[in-house]
Amino acid sequence: MLKKIFLPLLLALTCAAQVIQAHECDGKAATIIGTEGDDKIAGTNGDDVIVGLGGNDKITGKGGNDIICGGPGNDKLQGGDGNDRLFGDAGDDVLSGDKGEDMLSGGAGKDVLRAGADNDDLHGGAGNDKLYGENGNDTLHGDNGDDMLYGWYGDDALYGDMGDDQLFDRDGNDSMDGGEGKDECQGLKDFGSRNAQDEWVEDIRPSEESASWKGCEKLFK
Repeated sequence: MLKKIFLPLLLALTCAAQVIQAHECDGKAATIIGTEGDDKIAGTNGDDVIVGLGGNDKITGKGGNDIICGGPGNDKLQGGDGNDRLFGDAGDDVLSGDKGEDMLSGGAGKDVLRAGADNDDLHGGAGNDKLYGENGNDTLHGDNGDDMLYGWYGDDALYGDMGDDQLFDRDGNDSMDGGEGKDECQGLKDFGSRNAQDEWVEDIRPSEESASWKGCEKLFK
């Protein structure tokens, strides 16, 4: 009798483990998995691999070197402490690196990417995206779409890539390459402040820092 009960239980546990392993993020098996609905997920202080699946998810990695995939939907991903890798996938996503040297990839959709405190690597993906370098020496790639790239503090490298992009240099020795399309490069001494809708209230002044600019059809210094 015990054998008849134990064998189906063992098979059920084995199948459950296989389902967990089927979900991956950046080639790594997921340790935390959301649902197809709107989830609120927090990682641990260790190294997590989090997959949000469908829905408009809010995911925070917390501590550790985390890998997070939002999946389809309009997701908000926050890396937390550690060197994190964030992937928005399809949808209009908001990705924030926080502390650590992070990699942010917006994927398809109108995404907002914020680098955080250290030296980060941002990729807008397909769609009209906004990328903010924040602190540190960051690398920003607009990829496909008509993107807006802001260097912020540090010595940043801004690449518009495809589309009609707008590149803004603030403090530091930034380099800007508009890439293909009709691009605009502008030196700003002060970006101004953000309002409640996360748009910029522009306070444009000529930049006093040096910058290397190319691939820009319109130049404003």
